[in-house]
Amino acid sequence: MTRALRRTWNRLLGSLFRRNRDADLAEELDSHIQLLAEEGIRRGLPPDEAYRRAKLQCGSARRLSVSALPCPRR
Repeated sequence: MTRALRRTWNRLLGSLFRRNRDADLAEELDSHIQLLAEEGIRRGLPPDEAYRRAKLQCGSARRLSVSALPCPRR
């Protein structure tokens, strides 16, 4: 009984704090893209091309957010 209650409590807490984790990850990804784009601009790329390349280099935000989530325990 205690194990089931603990599992339910952990799921509830996880669902409440997941939004903060997703926002933190998105903010971190944006900062990496910004830094890469600024580096491209310093190297002489036009700003649009620098941002495009930075986004390609960072990859899909959705893929990163899914792979960063902890594995569910059984």
